[in-house]
Amino acid sequence: MIFVYILHEISWPIECQLENITIDKYCSWNTAYFILSHSPHLQTLVLNDFRIDTFDDDVATESYNKQYDHLTSLSLCIERTITMDDIESVLTVLPRLAHLRLSYMNMADNIHSLFDGDRWENFIQTNLPLLKQFDIDLSYYFSSGHISNAMQSLIESFRTPFWLEIKHWIIQYDFVHQPTNYYREWTHHLYSIPIFADEFDCGLEKRNIYSIRNMPKNNEPIIVDVQKLILDLNQIMTDNKQEQ
Repeated sequence: MIFVYILHEISWPIECQLENITIDKYCSWNTAYFILSHSPHLQTLVLNDFRIDTFDDDVATESYNKQYDHLTSLSLCIERTITMDDIESVLTVLPRLAHLRLSYMNMADNIHSLFDGDRWENFIQTNLPLLKQFDIDLSYYFSSGHISNAMQSLIESFRTPFWLEIKHWIIQYDFVHQPTNYYREWTHHLYSIPIFADEFDCGLEKRNIYSIRNMPKNNEPIIVDVQKLILDLNQIMTDNKQEQ
């Protein structure tokens, strides 16, 4: 692991030989851009606290005409405000990505642009022609909730031939109520199946108010590659008794 607070203290070689880098702490596009520029052998980059800062606009302009063909796998975990324009500015310079993993959670007032299947389709076809694995886990939440007509029809943008016939990517949308979490009581959750997660908590008190996916269910595995699974056995037994 490389921590961002020592990155600027490292005498970084002009051509770093590392093939895999994971940064657990805060990392801006400015830092990521520096790493890509000095790591011609880098294949996998994992940024577990990625943020777009105001000064990153200059970096985006500088990198516009550059491409980093060596990177094939990128993982971004984001818990700060970000737009689809920001994401596109990052991904545009990585044309040979075969695997993209994107996790996003934040508050929002309107439907987030990251939830737009048509925009994702157009961008991937134009800029990421080699992408084979597309893992997303996108959430935005409110303290009060409602299901808008736009959210009910959102999944339709993921039902085009591109998603269903060419890529065969399964996408699910859940409108979730968590009464014990005031700030995240109502959550719009869009994610790919199978679910990727280091930790999966089955004990959270939550209820799906509305749930739909872009293709029929075919008994495919829902959860894979989980390192830690949390179960509330008391709650499971209570639920079973109520169902009986």
